[in-house]
Amino acid sequence: MEIKAYFRILARRWWIIPCIFIPTLLATVYWTYQQPLVYETVSTFIIRPRSELVVDDEFVRALDMVSRRVEINTTFAEVASSQLIENLAAERLQLSPEQLKGIHVSARVIGGTNLMELTVQGRDPFVVADFAGAVGIETVKYVSNLYDVFELEPLDEALIPKDPVKPIFAFNIGLGAFLGLALGIGVVFLVQYIQAPHDIEMEYFNIIDRDTGAFNKSYFLLRLWQEMSRAKRNKYPLSLGLIKIEYINSGNDLPSSSNQAEALRRAKILTEKILREEDILARFDTDILALLLPDMSGEKARSVMENFMSEISAIAYDVGGQDHKFYLKSSVGVASYQNYLLKQDQFLQQAIQALESANIGSNGEVILFSNNHFQKAFKSSN
Repeated sequence: MEIKAYFRILARRWWIIPCIFIPTLLATVYWTYQQPLVYETVSTFIIRPRSELVVDDEFVRALDMVSRRVEINTTFAEVASSQLIENLAAERLQLSPEQLKGIHVSARVIGGTNLMELTVQGRDPFVVADFAGAVGIETVKYVSNLYDVFELEPLDEALIPKDPVKPIFAFNIGLGAFLGLALGIGVVFLVQYIQAPHDIEMEYFNIIDRDTGAFNKSYFLLRLWQEMSRAKRNKYPLSLGLIKIEYINSGNDLPSSSNQAEALRRAKILTEKILREEDILARFDTDILALLLPDMSGEKARSVMENFMSEISAIAYDVGGQDHKFYLKSSVGVASYQNYLLKQDQFLQQAIQALESANIGSNGEVILFSNNHFQKAFKSSN
């Protein structure tokens, strides 16, 4: 599957992408700016033994318990973020429901320490700072009655936040741009699939010709370019054969595309018997097969084609249960890539000229275009 196929699809319907991208981006910008600003402030507390524990042994024992009893720290954090403490803090500040809208309190114990971090978010920076202070006061007051050994003491007070933490404008807009681009590209492929799913498969993604089972022309041209580059780089021979297949019937039926495709399919099956693993066989035209022979000289390629013509002249088969037989006839032109300055279209033109010369002669000869002139060889018994 060629990556270029995807770019050809995008180039064909590129206008769909901005039609999707621009509205998606504008919608993201509008939605982002409609979101309320959220401010955040953080205060910290330390969990420690009570100062009344002046006896050294009791102080050390209490400190050791704080370090080992994780559930004590977790309890303090859960209390700080509880609904009860939020209600007590709201009553302390006498806040209205509107002022409390968007308030969110969370608490966590910093790993490996006896420090608790209290985070408060809200829409008003002054209310957020005051509410964090009130939550801290109510939490300290509440937990003082839980344990006789431990107490919660403020460490860093909450400050009035200057900048909002949400929404993150750059992130939202960047995400919207990415989603708009991805959605636009997805719609392009969806439209292409809905309109012509079979054409997409055969023209862009599939490298096999459906009628004959050989490679298709686009894949063959790609491989031809690759093999010409390798031959030029390594200075090894390369040959290209074009085989025109015609069928002759004993009745008076007119040629049809289905019969021609069947003739190519039969010839393709026969050709596979003489192919090496590295050879490439493709359908080049309606009635022409192309055979790419890497690391093979023109004379050797002509010999291979002679064997092919001998085999194909003996084929006779029935088509569609008809009473008469169909016979195959072939014309072969071979070009040898000896001048490494040739371009792909020039090399192809040499093979086409060789095939045309063989077809005009109609003597069952393999025509080899080599060293800028034609060479004839093999004459079939037919």
